[in-house]
Amino acid sequence: MSLFIDVSILILVALMAVAVVNTKNLLHVVIFSSVFSLLCALLYLLMAAPDVALTEASIGACVTTCFLLSALKYLKDIDVRAKIDLPALIVCSSLCALLCYASMDFHGYGDQAAITNLGAVDYYKNNYGKDTGLLSIVNAILASYRGFDTFGETLVIFLAGMSISLIFETKVLKK
Repeated sequence: MSLFIDVSILILVALMAVAVVNTKNLLHVVIFSSVFSLLCALLYLLMAAPDVALTEASIGACVTTCFLLSALKYLKDIDVRAKIDLPALIVCSSLCALLCYASMDFHGYGDQAAITNLGAVDYYKNNYGKDTGLLSIVNAILASYRGFDTFGETLVIFLAGMSISLIFETKVLKK
C-alpha cells in the first residue's frame, strides 16, 4: 500500500511539473507550483523527513506562493481578484490538515527515544575523525555526512540570489 501511495504522489508531482511548464496563465502557474510544493512536502513526510517536509510546506508552498501572488498584482496583463476556488481550497486544506495530523506524531525536541537520536549521533561522535579526517564534528557532519543536503541548500540559495540579481539587472537595463 505504501508503494502505491508513493508512486501515486510521484505521478501527481510529475503532472504538476508538466502543468507548470506548459501553462500560459501565470496565475495557474503559481497555483500548480504551490500544489507541486505541497505534494513534495507530503513525499518528504512519507520519507521520514518531517523537518524537510515542514520547511517545504511553509517556505515552498506558503511563503513562495504569497510572494508570487503579490508579484502578479503588479503585472498589467493579469487580473488577480480575490476569488475563492473551492477545489483548490479543499486540496490545500486537506494537505494542510494531513501535515498537521502527521506532525502530532513527532518526537519532542531532544527526546532520546527519537529515531534521529538512536544511532547516528553516537556514530558521528565516535567515527567522525577517522571517516572524514576533519577535526571539527560540526564540519564533518555538514561537509561529509550531510554533504548532499548542504550542497543542495547552498545551490538553492545561490540560484535564488542569482535570480534576484538578474531581475534587478533587467529592470535597470530596461530604463
